[in-house]
Amino acid sequence: MGHPAVLPGHAVIPLDLRFMRVFRMFAVFKLTRYQASMRILAATMRSWARPIAAALFVLMLLIAVSSFGYMVENDAQPEAFSGIPAAMYWAITTMTTIGYGDVVPVTPLGKLLAGVIGIIGIGMVALPAGLLASAISDQLHQRRRKFQVAVDRIPASGTIGPGRGR
Repeated sequence: MGHPAVLPGHAVIPLDLRFMRVFRMFAVFKLTRYQASMRILAATMRSWARPIAAALFVLMLLIAVSSFGYMVENDAQPEAFSGIPAAMYWAITTMTTIGYGDVVPVTPLGKLLAGVIGIIGIGMVALPAGLLASAISDQLHQRRRKFQVAVDRIPASGTIGPGRGR
């Protein structure tokens, strides 16, 4: 690999410009082939911003629940709930209904907490997925209606306008 670039007059502080390679990824967004799909997705996100924000709120709530799970289970299982990140692993696997079984609460309060997290997890995954699918379907129907209106405006002669359609 090459040497880091050095700014003139700043020989003491080397500047590594290899991070600029990340900007190559933005070329993917320039693909016009998927431009219409990206517009549909952006319109969907705008129209369903509140339900998506609610889902993100529940996700943030997961951090608080994980901390509570750590406080409840750490004394009973210090190896399984060794810290908040370990409790977050347990809460995420419970919320996403994966539940590997390697970390299981043993205290009654921990079991109750796991049940609550499981129920929230079902709503967290199922509700936004259904909302997003419905929103995309609505956007596609609106687009189809706009296209139909444009097609209906074409005169019976089959020409779109002066000098076009030749």
